[in-house]
Amino acid sequence: MKSVKRIFAALLTAAFAASCTAVTASARTIVLSGDRNRDGIITSDDALGVLRLSAGDGKTCNTEFVRCDVDGDERITSNDALLILRQSAGIKTIEQPSAESDYSVSDGVNDFSVQLLRESAKAGENDLVSPLSVYMALAMQTGGAANETLEEMNRILSGGTKQLPMSDIDTFMHDYIENINSGDILHTANSIFVMDNPGLHMKQTFLDGIRQNYFAEVFQGAANNATVDKINSWVNMNTNEMIPTILPPDSLSEDTVSVLLNAVAFEATWAEQFEQTDIRPKDFHNIDGTTSKADYLCGESDYFISDEHSVGFIKSYTGRWGWSDEQNQFVDYENYGFVAILPDEDIGVDGYLAQMDDSTVKELVESRSYRDADIELPKFKYDCTYSLNKTLSNMGMPTAFSGLNADFSNMAQHDDGNIFISSVIHKTFIDLDEHGTKAAAVTAIFDEINSEEPPMEKELIKLDRPFIYAIYDMENNVPVFLGIVKTLPTK
Repeated sequence: MKSVKRIFAALLTAAFAASCTAVTASARTIVLSGDRNRDGIITSDDALGVLRLSAGDGKTCNTEFVRCDVDGDERITSNDALLILRQSAGIKTIEQPSAESDYSVSDGVNDFSVQLLRESAKAGENDLVSPLSVYMALAMQTGGAANETLEEMNRILSGGTKQLPMSDIDTFMHDYIENINSGDILHTANSIFVMDNPGLHMKQTFLDGIRQNYFAEVFQGAANNATVDKINSWVNMNTNEMIPTILPPDSLSEDTVSVLLNAVAFEATWAEQFEQTDIRPKDFHNIDGTTSKADYLCGESDYFISDEHSVGFIKSYTGRWGWSDEQNQFVDYENYGFVAILPDEDIGVDGYLAQMDDSTVKELVESRSYRDADIELPKFKYDCTYSLNKTLSNMGMPTAFSGLNADFSNMAQHDDGNIFISSVIHKTFIDLDEHGTKAAAVTAIFDEINSEEPPMEKELIKLDRPFIYAIYDMENNVPVFLGIVKTLPTK
């Protein structure tokens, strides 16, 4: 590597903190006023559920329970239960939107997500990747690729088998960024720091493209520690201080030409909060056969999910409530859900991950049963760091890492040689407790120059052994985070 000159550093950071307006109407879930269990119909079960909520002096109405406040007095009382019971005499149903027949960008993100987790998972360790972060980083980088490099990168952004037009990916990301940044749960930001480098010729069309499609800011400065500090400050701010730094001191040299940044931050509370009395110490059986004592959140989920080799649940985060002209009433637009997948004991998380289809998570979410389950969910907090060179090469884009064959001529040219990706670093963080979830991720893509090739009844779902989970944008069918809990420290 001594003959290699560092020529380009592209960095992406993902973190989540804003509520998402629908990108596609077909992805939204509408919940009727009075539909307590969200099964799409008004029945006596809803009335019974509301009656339980009304115990005592009645529950104060909040965002989660607005649909149960049928009489509009901002309290959940027995009168609401009575009104719902009367409604149930004439069953009201929700017309579910038909699935899109064409392969979409959200399909590509879902296919990409499972491949990313499978290829990057580390034996015996907890894992957490942000498919959205890595996907958005690669999408911006792909805007500067050409020829075989472009074809390979486009293919993995299209799920590995399809070929989505880059214009469709850019348009989807533009609309998605615009919509999520209008809320309070999921937030993303993009920028590029261009270094003072006389040998570099950045393409204005590339800069204009990431400005227009990804709302990227463009900065310019010297390749020194003052710029390192500015980059780290930008990352810290746009991950809500969950990831303080991405670059160590002295990581920029005279050969570094740019650092491309995407930041995403997620921060949400549970739609139905856990009380202190719901927190109980229980055992978690680690993947290595040891046992840890952990604090468990004991309560109910919003949906039940299952397939041939697993059971699980979806626990909703606080969503967006608004008036629907189509339904002529207030409706509950669900935004984000915590998806827990507990593989059967005889297959375990490693076996389940190995046999997962690219669309497994999406299919579980879409086939969810509108009934709750008793759950025991451990509190957990950890971070992960990955080198994704081998992962992305195995997924289908090896040419981008080739010093001789990579083609990023649509991004920039350098007088001294050919630009290629030398390193892709992905860093993530998650903190899940009784209040909700905070999560962040950073994806850093370093480009260098080289003239030679380098080297059905209600059941209890206890997450008391290794499990897979996702933080899923249910309104737009986008996986934000995907992880595996294999071991927990003793509390």
